[in-house]
Amino acid sequence: MTMGKSSNEMGNCSFAPYLATPLETKEET
Repeated sequence: MTMGKSSNEMGNCSFAPYLATPLETKEET
């Protein structure tokens, strides 16, 4: 998924932890 550099950096921060630990993110939120 390489749409944009800015989008990649922003999405990486929200996607990395979300996809890496969806259970932890749900508990934290």
